[in-house]
Amino acid sequence: MGHSGGPSCIEGQAEPWNPNLTELTATYHWPQNRHPTCTGLQFPIPTFTGRSRTKYWDFIHAFNRYLCNTSMPELHKQHTLLQACTGEDLKMALESCERLGPERGYERVLALLTERFRIERAYAEEWIMALQERPPISTGDGNGLRKLADALWGCISYLENWDMLSKLESWTCIRNIVVRLPGTLQEQCADKSHSYNENHGSYPGIRWLREFVQKQVGRTHSTLFKGRGEQ
Repeated sequence: MGHSGGPSCIEGQAEPWNPNLTELTATYHWPQNRHPTCTGLQFPIPTFTGRSRTKYWDFIHAFNRYLCNTSMPELHKQHTLLQACTGEDLKMALESCERLGPERGYERVLALLTERFRIERAYAEEWIMALQERPPISTGDGNGLRKLADALWGCISYLENWDMLSKLESWTCIRNIVVRLPGTLQEQCADKSHSYNENHGSYPGIRWLREFVQKQVGRTHSTLFKGRGEQ
């Protein structure tokens, strides 16, 4: 159902950035399950500050879902995307695209965002850094071990897809991950690593470490359930 008068902008807060926006919104029929000013279910517009490459893909997928199955004019898509980019520096870089017109402007905003944040090497380095800076895991913390195993799996999968797994195979990187483990597991990991070296002539890599952590997750859960059964 159309809204008489229409919102002054896509979020119903800021002043119209284009003289034709009010006229367009007055005649545009917003899908009731999509636009935040419609009656019924309300879906907030996802936002992106531009501070992290790792969050870019989450944002762009959420934004695409927000626009999914709508017939929203390009004018509104461009303005909505600009409103969703909340970082001050990011907005300054993107607002110049408004001068290109609705269709070209929207495409240019997407292109600039992709160019800035879809840099696989930088994205990989940020993910690897986050993996090495995870909080230390306490003894018996099965949930912490599970999260580390999941993070290792995700990072390994991503780097393999881009042929950059070698970035994660350095001794320094593996050591920085191992020291996040509880002290007893660090010792076990070191002992098994030395045994592996004696048998294979080289130290194990990141996939081996991921399997080691995953096995500890299973053992921690087994110990937990066994303890509960004995109570």
